Amino acid sequence: PNPFGPPPVLMGALGPVMTRTAAEVADGLLVMPFNSDRHFAEHTLPAIAEGLHRGGRRAGEFPLVVQVMVAMGRTGAEQAAARAAVSGLIAFYGSTPAYRPVLEVEGWADAQPELNALSKVGDVDRMRALISDDMVARIGVTGTPEECAAEIGRRYGAHAGEVCCYFPGYRPPADQIAALTAALHD
Repeated sequence: PNPFGPPPVLMGALGPVMTRTAAEVADGLLVMPFNSDRHFAEHTLPAIAEGLHRGGRRAGEFPLVVQVMVAMGRTGAEQAAARAAVSGLIAFYGSTPAYRPVLEVEGWADAQPELNALSKVGDVDRMRALISDDMVARIGVTGTPEECAAEIGRRYGAHAGEVCCYFPGYRPPADQIAALTAALHD
């Protein structure tokens, strides 16, 4: 027996079927980090609403934990290095056929087959070269800690109670992580 009760079961999802299923039966949703503002609004939120309806649940009873890729720095050089690092994870996710809908909604569907082909031969450099700064900014968030927090709040603040920030391929200084955390709490 666990004196704290059973732990909540949150599901990670991106596609409509898994997202709808999570909203119908799980204790919460882990929103995948390979997402954009537009995909979240046009695909994720409607699937959540449908799943909640099917399960006879309300949005307030269903927590969302949004996972976000963050390319953060105080200087232009730090931000450029962070964008380059984050582009690697975006290229990896983008190579996966199941994640093509995120690229499609943003007008980048043509990149997916090329990323997939390059992934099969291990050409990580060419994969990263296909990911523009605009892609990093629209799939992830970029800027200073305060700018990143503001963008996370703008995209997800009305829907998510928690956020999990990813810093793939780089490690921002502790003071920048602290500034991001403080700005997210404001």
